[in-house]
Amino acid sequence: MDFIDVFYKGFQRGEYSVQDIARAFSHQPINPEELEGKNYDSTFLSIVLKRSMQVSFCSPKPKISLTGVVRFAQKDEKDVVENLFDAFQRELYGKVQDTPPEDVLVLEHFEEDLRSLELSVFPAGISGALWYQIHDRDVFFVHSLYVRPEMRSFHCGRKLLEETMNEYATDFGCRSIALRSPEEVVPFYKKLGFSYDPKKKNEAGTCRSLFKRIV
Repeated sequence: MDFIDVFYKGFQRGEYSVQDIARAFSHQPINPEELEGKNYDSTFLSIVLKRSMQVSFCSPKPKISLTGVVRFAQKDEKDVVENLFDAFQRELYGKVQDTPPEDVLVLEHFEEDLRSLELSVFPAGISGALWYQIHDRDVFFVHSLYVRPEMRSFHCGRKLLEETMNEYATDFGCRSIALRSPEEVVPFYKKLGFSYDPKKKNEAGTCRSLFKRIV
């Protein structure tokens, strides 16, 4: 279910007010073509399109970066983490076909963070996860990184990866961090200083091996 559908269903159920929807879409440039063929009611459409026009034609606003905490997942959060991994696989492959590594870091947001930014429309709790493995003692390998769709406009993926690199990977004694990324996501990682792994730069396929030295 995409970002717009999530909020439309919540709007129908009375979970989100008009103000909630307007606030949620204030930082979401929406292409009107995305709404074609959808059976959204006129009130919801008018809110979304109005916010979309404001974002598209007014001076751009800086994206809000939520605070939150990056930490190790707890044992009692196993189901939450597994659900995130299943959602990641369905989005990437269209089905669940693998099991995640046991080691995982999560990004958690708290109600007070969201209220302070007038974003209480978003649920508090775990908004993203990073599954990892330690390869060859000094290589921190990011197996998978996933952020809930509704949280992706707030630099959650960047925060999760940067804190992993700056805090956790170095604490493990790793000198570099590596991952495999779908081709369309490579620009995101390049902005964070990753480059094609020189040992695998000529590899074929839809994913590319990326590498960054951190020590």
